[in-house]
Amino acid sequence: MQHETALALARQVGEIAAAHAAEGEANSSLHPDVVDAMIETGLFKLLRPKLFGGYEANPWTYVEVVREIGRYDPAAAWVYSVVEIHEWWLSYANPALQEEIWGVERPGLIVDAIAPVGRAERVDGGWKVTGRWKFLSGIDWAEWVAVDALAEFRPGGPPEPALFVLKKDQVRVERDWNVVGMRGTASNSVTVEDAVVPEHRVLPLMPVAKGGVPFNPKLEDRPLYRTQFVPMLATAIYAPALGGTQRAIELYRDWVEQRIRPYALGAREKEAPAAPLTLAEASVLFDAVQALSYHYCWELQRRGEARQSQDDPVFRARCFAQRAWMSRTCATIVERLFLASGGSALYADHPLQKIWRDIHAAAQHVAVIYEDGLASLGQVLLGGTGHPLL
Repeated sequence: MQHETALALARQVGEIAAAHAAEGEANSSLHPDVVDAMIETGLFKLLRPKLFGGYEANPWTYVEVVREIGRYDPAAAWVYSVVEIHEWWLSYANPALQEEIWGVERPGLIVDAIAPVGRAERVDGGWKVTGRWKFLSGIDWAEWVAVDALAEFRPGGPPEPALFVLKKDQVRVERDWNVVGMRGTASNSVTVEDAVVPEHRVLPLMPVAKGGVPFNPKLEDRPLYRTQFVPMLATAIYAPALGGTQRAIELYRDWVEQRIRPYALGAREKEAPAAPLTLAEASVLFDAVQALSYHYCWELQRRGEARQSQDDPVFRARCFAQRAWMSRTCATIVERLFLASGGSALYADHPLQKIWRDIHAAAQHVAVIYEDGLASLGQVLLGGTGHPLL
């Protein structure tokens, strides 16, 4: 799929998402038409291997599709972003699992919980998994659920994290997503009790996080699946904030163009010194975010083409800091515009207040925490050790 074609399809999805955004807010779940549009446009195949009927697009096209959807609804962008990145990590899994999920006429969606808070023990027929996980964005539309649990793969060895892929009927969904931002993402919790997972549905995370080589030998030479694993995985977390921030700038600009200042004897807002400065500052900051996003994505592509998939702690720390800076800067831009937009932005039907809530919610994900990301890079630059995984 060509880059411009993908963006055009993203706009189609975005228009549907915008039309149903209020319902998504009210129901804590996107309207079904929005997810149906993502499926029907083929955008959920963007990162899937060509071997299985996907488009195998580059990281920049993927991030830009997320950004474009986010201009219409950041919550829809979040659902698309995190669900689609699962199509990417599934490329590292056992070929038998890939055939099971992708080798059907209409492959089902897969969601995950990446925090290793469950436990797994080896039993006849595979692994028995138990635990409770939060933040499974998109669970309402999934057929498959991957949960992260610690397992002893070698007798006497240390427990290691792995994704255990279950059918949705093996989990109990708890509808507890009552939050202030990203309400439409349906990021509910799940509980799993003694579910048996066959061996081919297990993806040990340390080998792919550190080595970055797919278990399917037919994908070993594909650049998209030979880049740095964690930095690519985490593109899903910073990307949704981009479009919402861009839209906030557009909304503020339109407001400034139209507003008459009643307490300044009818003066126009755009003629006051503060508003043009605020708009310009926001625009330049967003330009910087976009430029860094472009660099981030194409460096991932370059490393994939060079098959530089072995974990590079210095590069990983730099990517963590860059993601954190982009996410915090987007939140800062939106915060400044919201505060400068006056009391009208407080109303529940004003689009800026929803963007404000959504972008701040996105910035709280562990993969983009500003203090952790910048501190990790600082430690590395001083000869120390950064974050062990992110």
